[in-house]
Parts: sequence; C-alpha cells; structure tokens
Amino acid sequence: MNLKAAPREDIKQKDIVSLWRSMLRIRRVEERIILLYPQQDMRCPVHLCIGQEAVPAGICHVLSPEDLVLSNHRAHGHYLAKGGNLKAMFAEMYGKAGGCCLGRGGSMHLLDLKANFLGSTPIVGGSIPVATGVAFAEKMQATGKTTVAFFGDAAVEEGVFHESLNFAALKNLSILFVCENNLYSVYTPLNQRQPRRDIAQLAAGHGIKTIRADGNDIFAVVAAAQKAQEYLAAGCGPVFLEFATYRWREHCGPNDDNDLGYRTPEEFLIKKMECPLERLKEYIVKEDILNAAQIQAMEEDIAVEIDEAVAFAKDSAYPAQDVSLEDVYSPSLPAIHTESPTRELTYSAAIREATDLLLASDPNIFLIGEGVPDPKGIFGTTVGLQKKYGAQRVMDMPVSESGMTGICIGAALRGMRPLMTHQRVDFSLFALDQIINNAAKWYFMFGKKASVPLVIRMIIGRGWGQGAQHSQNLASLFAHIPGLKVIMPAFACDAKGMLIAAVRDNNPVLCLEHRWLYNLKSFVPTESYTIPLGQAQVIRRGDDATVVASSHMVIEALKASQILEKENIHFDVVDLRTIKPLDYETIRVSLKKTGRLIVLDSGWPFAGIGSEIMARATEENFSDMKTAPRRVTLPDIPVPSAAALTKNFYPGFRQIVENILLSLGKEMTDIEQIVSRIPVEQTPHDVPDPTFTGPF
Repeated sequence: MNLKAAPREDIKQKDIVSLWRSMLRIRRVEERIILLYPQQDMRCPVHLCIGQEAVPAGICHVLSPEDLVLSNHRAHGHYLAKGGNLKAMFAEMYGKAGGCCLGRGGSMHLLDLKANFLGSTPIVGGSIPVATGVAFAEKMQATGKTTVAFFGDAAVEEGVFHESLNFAALKNLSILFVCENNLYSVYTPLNQRQPRRDIAQLAAGHGIKTIRADGNDIFAVVAAAQKAQEYLAAGCGPVFLEFATYRWREHCGPNDDNDLGYRTPEEFLIKKMECPLERLKEYIVKEDILNAAQIQAMEEDIAVEIDEAVAFAKDSAYPAQDVSLEDVYSPSLPAIHTESPTRELTYSAAIREATDLLLASDPNIFLIGEGVPDPKGIFGTTVGLQKKYGAQRVMDMPVSESGMTGICIGAALRGMRPLMTHQRVDFSLFALDQIINNAAKWYFMFGKKASVPLVIRMIIGRGWGQGAQHSQNLASLFAHIPGLKVIMPAFACDAKGMLIAAVRDNNPVLCLEHRWLYNLKSFVPTESYTIPLGQAQVIRRGDDATVVASSHMVIEALKASQILEKENIHFDVVDLRTIKPLDYETIRVSLKKTGRLIVLDSGWPFAGIGSEIMARATEENFSDMKTAPRRVTLPDIPVPSAAALTKNFYPGFRQIVENILLSLGKEMTDIEQIVSRIPVEQTPHDVPDPTFTGPF
C-alpha cells in the first residue's frame, strides 16, 4: 500500500507542535554532537540520523508509552523520540558511569527501560530477530503491547530479516517492521545492492501487510503508523512500513556527505530540499500554528536542555576500571536442594525429566527447536512433551537457526526463559552472530540493566559416518566468549541437575551433550534439584596424577582408572562439568597433591580447552609440577566419515593409559606390556559405576 499524508486537519494542533518539537530536538541534539565530536572526548563511533527525523518522531508519536522499541543504526532519533533520557545519552557517549549503559555501550548501544526503549545494536539487521522475540513474548504473555523494530534498507539483505518476518507472520505477532530507506548502505547505493523493485515487496512475499510512504513528510509517517496500528488492533498480524528518506551525513561520523565522493552534489542538494523539518515548519508558519517568537522560544528551551545534558555528561565520573565477573554475569535464582530417592536413569531420560519438571514449574519456560515434537524426540530427550504441554510451550521451529536464536534472546529479555535446542552444534554456526554479539554481551554492554536467561542445548560428537559437518565439538569456541556459560555434563544425574540450574540461570548457557552419553545410566533423584554451574568434582582419587576431563572423555578416564588400578596406579579424575566459567581451583588443589597433569579434550588441540588448562597450570602451578603436562585430543584434522579413517581418530582409554604412564616416567617396554593386557573389545558405552564425592 502506497500511503499519502493524512489530511492536516485530522491531526490536532497540539500534536503538530509535539511532532515539531520532537523532530527539532533530534536535529539540534545531533548538530551539537557534530560540534562536540572533534574535541575527542567522545571516543565512540556515531551514526547520525540528520535528515531522517520524521520517521522516529512520527512512529513514536503514535505509540503508547507501554509499547516497545528496538533499534539498529542511527538510534539517537529512535531513543529520543521514544522518551529516552538525554542526559544519560550524552553521558554514555562520553563513556561516563552516568550513561544509560554505565559508559559501556557508547553511541551504538543505547537503552532506557523506563521509556521502553529496549536497546540498539550496530550489527546490520541484528536487532530484528530480537525485536521479533520481544513481540513473541508479549503475545505469549497477552500484554497487548506493540513492538517496533527500526532498521535501514541494507538490513533487508540479511537472512535474519527474512527469518524474522517468516516467524512473525507464522505467529501473527503484533510488531511493526520499520525500514528507513535512505538509499545507501555505508557508501553503496541501493541500486548497486538490490534489483529494481520496492523493498516492501520482500515483506509482502512473507504474507505481511506493507505500507510505503514519504519518510520526509511527518504527516505521511503519522498516517502510516496509525494505519499500521489499526491493522495490529484488528489482529491482522505484523506490518512492514517502508519510508523513503535520506541521510545527510556520512554513515559513521559527523562529516557532511556532500564531498565524500559516492553521491553527487546535485543529488545531495535535491534531497536536502526535502528536509522534513523545513517542510513541517513551512506548514506551521503558513497555518499560524506557531509564530516566530514561539518557534524561537522552543529553540532556546531545547538548547538549554542540551546544555544541561552536556554539562551533566562532562561532570559525570568515569566508570571504575576494575571489571569483575559480576559485571559480566547476571546473578541467578537460588539453588534447589533435594533429598528425594534416586533410581537409575539414562542420560537422555534425565534430560527429558528435567525439561518436564521445568515446564511444569514455570509458565514462562518454553521449549523450542527443530525436531522437538519428533516421535524420536531428539534422542528421547523431548518425547511426549508437546502432547503434555501443547504446541505453544513445546514448539517446532522453522529452519532458521540465526533468526530463531535472536527470537529466543528477545523473548528472554521480556521475562521468558527459552530452552532451545539446535540439535547438532554444527547447526548453531548459523547463529553465531546472535549468540556471540547479542546473547553473550547484552548484560555487560547495556550496563547490567537487562539479562538474557537463555539455554541452548547442542549435540556434539559423532554418529555412524556423520563426518566433518555433523560431528564437531566446538566447546572451546564458545568458551572463548565472555558472557557465555558452557556446560558439558557427563552423567545423567549431572545432566538433570545442571539443566535445571541452567534454565534458572539469568545468563546465556550452552549445554553441550555428547551423543555417546544418551544411553548411559546413573542414579538420579526423582525431584527437582540443581547442580551449581562452574563447579567441578573429583570422581576418582589417587596421588599419582591429575586427569582433567569433560563430557565423554570422563567416561574414558574412568575406564583408564579401572585398568591402571590393577597396576597399583591411582589418580584423581576431575570432571569439569562446566567449561566456562572454569573451576580451576579444584584442578589446582589436585595438582598440588599429584604434580602431574593429563588433560583430556574431546575437541581439537590448537586453542582448545586442554590448551587453556595446561597454560594455566604452567603459569600458576609450575613449581608443583614434577613433569611436563600432557594432553589427549582429537588429531588436528576435520572429522572424517569413512570407517577406515575414524578407527583411530577418536581418542579413548588406551591413549589415556599411555599418557599417564609416560607422565609417570615409565619405560616404553613397560608401557607396551601394560597396554597389551588391555582387552581389545570394549564397547564405547560400557561405563564403570563411578563413586561420586557429591550427594548422589
């Protein structure tokens, strides 16, 4: 739908004055930024929206204070139009503790929860699925609120744009997708990036109502926003609004674009004649809505407000330089203790039981993922749950890993606790932007004002012939990222307790489950309980060495322990359970006792978890070491598929035995004799019954 401006007489005079003030305030704030920026006190990139003020002013004018906004580039206008605190914005740009994000976000990350401005991010299109997730949460909680996602024309070229619109249409969400089409992405014009067609056609292809209007005419913007709200109120689903507008400044920075070389002076002058402020001012003067003195008084009032905001920013203190983990991780819900009876359960059954208990305990928890309602139930971990809780709580998802992860992030920001599964960890690579740039950083970069309680389950390790793209263990990749928690339980009792703890955690937690563990049994309490994240446990004790392992390699370590006990060799087996944050203290205590370290890693050696542990041991426990640390890992090649190639690819108890004996200084002839006595046939699912030091 191409919408022209609403009749001027349909908009009340006081609303016209309010719109004028909103647009003028945005323009004057950014003009002040241009003057201040060369002073070098603002040490952050700025993306100015001068020339585009009508869109944020018009959209936010139609919204209620309770409605929700997320933004992408050029967020100053969206933030201010929605009622964001100007003093906090300037302080943020100066990197001060009084900033809206405590000085951690800069111009590109703005937040004001009191104004329901939920955040802006500078990754093109990255906030669109988050906004879609916010709208999804509002629908699940039946709040009746509208969500708005602001973005530029380049964002429609991103996959998450289409993934988000697909889901919004599928779920009939109350969301406005607002595209500010200023014809350029950085310096590349639209006609060099996209074929000749209306951008709105892309949204229409998803079955979404579309409205196109002149983004430099405030009356056209208001009319479009009002029509869109009517569609939402009627339950017609999401609406896509495309506004033709133009930015006057360069993509990033305060410089005038007139001489940057990628658009002609003639084009620039023509577009500046469509200035949204001048067009509205001409109407205001013509209709005698405000006289020259009133306009000047408004200018002076805004100037005073800006002066006060800049003074506040300059006088504010800088944030403390010491940043602790409390600034990275949000505090979580209290632990749950139980003394309920135990019985044997498989690893997969324990995960299913944990999920069942979680869904029953809190209506804000929902399970989502590809194949969740499948009769096989992701190795049995989700069997029957959709039938029990319904398709709104246990739902299959489109094949759109990045978009759906962002949607879960948005839902988490609004009080939901998504339990998501990507099945194989390989599939999550589509979602790295959302996991790393949004989920992991949100709490820190927005000044600890919003957390992301999201759990993502992923399967690691191979099945028969799965090969290089279905068999990886990417734990070290995720553990490298501040703000994420990474858990790798090895036993059914840990899988249940740690999954419950993860869902109750207020941070993004990745639960990596090795597929070889699903059929293994251990004793599991019947009721809910939590096992603390970030706490390792010693499950075998001995003085000869310290063996550190996680996930399936814990099982292999226990097999090696049984074998070497016959040789009167006893060692600590430290089950990490959590990879990030790492419980190095448990390793330290053991290493001080034994002086020998063997690290088992089911991933690759280079920059792996084993490498990190060995580095810390060398740095912090070098004087305790009797010999150089050793590690057992995959060979540094992609995972092969052919059986002949995988036969010796995966490390197991034999390699562990050899490395422990080497660490103890045994001669090769002795090692060969001991290894020769190990039974040739031992199924990978044979698990020694561990003697736990914990409660179960």
